[in-house]
Amino acid sequence: MKRLLLLQWFLLATVMVLAQDGSPQQQLTALQDNFDHFAKTYPQERVYLHFDNTSYFKGEHIYYKAYVVDDASLKPSDMSKILYVELVNPIGYPVETQKLMVRNGQTSGSFLLKDTLNAGFFLVWCLSVIWRTQVMSKPMGRQMPRLFLP
Repeated sequence: MKRLLLLQWFLLATVMVLAQDGSPQQQLTALQDNFDHFAKTYPQERVYLHFDNTSYFKGEHIYYKAYVVDDASLKPSDMSKILYVELVNPIGYPVETQKLMVRNGQTSGSFLLKDTLNAGFFLVWCLSVIWRTQVMSKPMGRQMPRLFLP
């Protein structure tokens, strides 16, 4: 809620800056100052997932590596120390959740596709601690098929 209010304040301040008299350069400078203030108050992160394959059979592992980077600089982030990674079945229910420690903006792990899982398109998604606290966020994820053996 707090984030939504700050975003509304940011948009209102932007409209007020553009409505003021002054040169376009002054308006752009004021707009950039508002944006910088917003970025410093609410830093953003991105999480990239790298997988070892594009599809899997039962009994195989889904190996992955996650990169947590600062949104502005795209350099390894030190804001989140924990990453939540979840394997979700085709109807949207979590099969397994992992809580991993992030070091130097990186972490890795794996999911075992048990024999009890049916074939279908499974989703692996992740959330950093920063993302979990943000109202307007959506998790980073990727769908991958789990196939039957012939």
